[in-house]
Amino acid sequence: FKYDDKTIIRQLNLTVVPGQKIALLGRSGSGKTTLLKLITGDILPVSGQVTIGGHDVSALQQQLSQLVAVLDQQAYLFDTSILNNVRMGNLSATDEQIKIAIQQAGLQPLIDRLPSGYNTSMQEAGTRFSGGERQRFALAR
Repeated sequence: FKYDDKTIIRQLNLTVVPGQKIALLGRSGSGKTTLLKLITGDILPVSGQVTIGGHDVSALQQQLSQLVAVLDQQAYLFDTSILNNVRMGNLSATDEQIKIAIQQAGLQPLIDRLPSGYNTSMQEAGTRFSGGERQRFALAR
């Protein structure tokens, strides 16, 4: 892939098996965001193709949020309860499903220490929590 005349990604082959988690790490300008945009179909490759399960990502836009999860370095949290914050990732999730997601993200010990538990307010942008905790809440979402 290239922007104008500058090649950003050249001859990349990447296989990620279902359920596998990967991290995109590298210097500023090394192509992390470009690769993410290719994977999510936000931009198209100059040559070759990007597929998920053998299907071109451009044909999967409706299902992409169910197939690929992106956890940004700066996780945004809303000024509402913990339950409602996590529910924003799946508006039809039951309280029990949300609690399971929170447990899987390793946040149950924190929830147990909070005076209002799952009903604790996140406060503006989740400022009451550390950066790592905010990322875990975003992961649970």
